[in-house]
Amino acid sequence: MKLVSIDNLFRFLNTLPHFEEKDLYVEGTRVRDFKGIAYAGTNKIVAIVSNKYNLVQHSQVFEFAINTIVNQFGENNVYGWIEHYKTRAYLFLTFKEIDIENDSKYKVGLLITNSVDSTLSIWTTLFNYREVCSNGLIERHNIITIQNKHLGGTNLWSRLSSRFNIVLQQFDTLVKRHFDTLEELKNIVAPSIEILETLRRNYKVSRKAYYTIMRKVNSVDTLFNIYQAITNYYTNNKSRNITSRVEMLRKTQELIYNYAKAKAMSGGTNG
Repeated sequence: MKLVSIDNLFRFLNTLPHFEEKDLYVEGTRVRDFKGIAYAGTNKIVAIVSNKYNLVQHSQVFEFAINTIVNQFGENNVYGWIEHYKTRAYLFLTFKEIDIENDSKYKVGLLITNSVDSTLSIWTTLFNYREVCSNGLIERHNIITIQNKHLGGTNLWSRLSSRFNIVLQQFDTLVKRHFDTLEELKNIVAPSIEILETLRRNYKVSRKAYYTIMRKVNSVDTLFNIYQAITNYYTNNKSRNITSRVEMLRKTQELIYNYAKAKAMSGGTNG
């Protein structure tokens, strides 16, 4: 992943697929409770949804998010990346920089998602990008993610705007909590093989991923370094689609945070 400036971000926005609603028929009879979602200009159905479902284009959601952030933080401070896979799309958007002594510079912002098949709400959570190794961390535990379902017609946009503004109002507090947690991980050490074996056992991590990550950590290392090594691999691993990579970033955070919590409950931080 390589974050780009606002101009290039809008160019990516224009490449996103566009979709349209289609009536569904079974043996010549229209199915009135459901409708199809197809690539615009084609009859290629990618999803079947309820008639109550409100189709919202990826570009609509992302343009709204980008413009909101630019209006508040200025276009020179905004960087991002857009990827999509089948019916889902992901916008990684950063708009603040944090320079941590003896660590690295981070670009901090939000991950915004959208789907056109009802499997993923318009969803927002904290995201940061560590510049020294180009890896991303997705924060789920210290932020109340906002989810906006594709229902309610025009009310959808007013609800989304309200919830988005709440996140921005709380943003500095959320960022502080996130980095406080990262600092705590620096004080907890663990056998790297134990963490990676758990990851491989629970989430079917490939042997290639396992050994690539192992080469980046010591046999006993801090949870912070192990966390960074795993997320670096999945942020930049192009053999997985974006949905799979985002899911692995989430699962990695869950694994590391649960390990840290267990250590705290046992009263230990080292060894």
